[in-house]
Amino acid sequence: MPTSNGSNETVLLYQIAISITSLLSIFGATFIILSYVAFRKIRTQTRQFLVNLSIADLVLALSSLIGALVYYGNAGLQEATEDSDMLQRMCAAQAAFTMFGVLSTMFWTVAVAFYLCVLVVLHKQTGWVLVVVLYVVCWGIPGVLTIWLGVSEHLGLDQGATNGFCAVIPGAANSSDPYVIVVGYDMWLYLAFILLPAFYATLHYKLQPCALGHCCSLSRRPISKGDRKLAFVPLVFLFLRVWSIVVDVSIYYLPKDDTNRYRQSTASEVIGILEGIGIAGQGFANGVLFCLLTKAVRKRILAGLVCGWCWCRTGYEKRFSYRNDESEPINQRHNWASSKTLTVESNDDPVPV
Repeated sequence: MPTSNGSNETVLLYQIAISITSLLSIFGATFIILSYVAFRKIRTQTRQFLVNLSIADLVLALSSLIGALVYYGNAGLQEATEDSDMLQRMCAAQAAFTMFGVLSTMFWTVAVAFYLCVLVVLHKQTGWVLVVVLYVVCWGIPGVLTIWLGVSEHLGLDQGATNGFCAVIPGAANSSDPYVIVVGYDMWLYLAFILLPAFYATLHYKLQPCALGHCCSLSRRPISKGDRKLAFVPLVFLFLRVWSIVVDVSIYYLPKDDTNRYRQSTASEVIGILEGIGIAGQGFANGVLFCLLTKAVRKRILAGLVCGWCWCRTGYEKRFSYRNDESEPINQRHNWASSKTLTVESNDDPVPV
């Protein structure tokens, strides 16, 4: 995020970038969810995990959009007034949704990669127990961590750490726990960056023979061709969230003098914008990858749009035909289905024009 000493132009640029990215992610995540609901043939278990990841992306994108539009850095939260108390509560609520979305996207990304690895290694579908466990872990742990951060008053605005945007803060009014950042966020981020490359390497190694044509039998293929593209989910996450690692190390784990120099530099503003785009942009990237660039889903979406247009056009033509001259006999009303012949709705043969 932009530094606390950043210019108004930098803050405005950050707000515009995050707003656009969040809106695109909202559309992308919504497309994934609606495609799963509308098309039965793509309702696989792995696709269901992708839908849960999209729900987490949707929560995070909405929260990021609110945080970008309502900039709390200049809202006067340090003043002891009733308005400042209300803004503090709003800031804490927005930070809670942001942290829940960030943690949930981490867990569900790891869950998708882990589940694909289980399918590829075991060459069979898993039981419902593993699915239930993944649901409990991926929604439960982020929820528990978010509640803990909120109860311990570690969610809100800290100009030195969050630079005018509401998120988890290292210090609180009634607590000086030095491990809140580690347990509440950093540990899970670094764990994801350790597990996801390992899972992706396993998937790439196991799926490469099928991609090269050596796995000829359909029964030997652990996952479908469409679900195989889910192996790119870890890459999308790693590419977008690497900037969070850079910012986290620069703010919390460098010596104090180096941290101050980083906050005063132009690089911190650029990397901060990239971090914000990376956090809010996973829904858009997944939407493009699994809706627009997936042939099966793209064909169904286009077919649905065409059928919807045909249905609307047919309904319009029917309404238009009823608006014709009422004095015209019913058996003389024209059928517009053919442009070459004039068809009369009677028992007679078509009359050439």
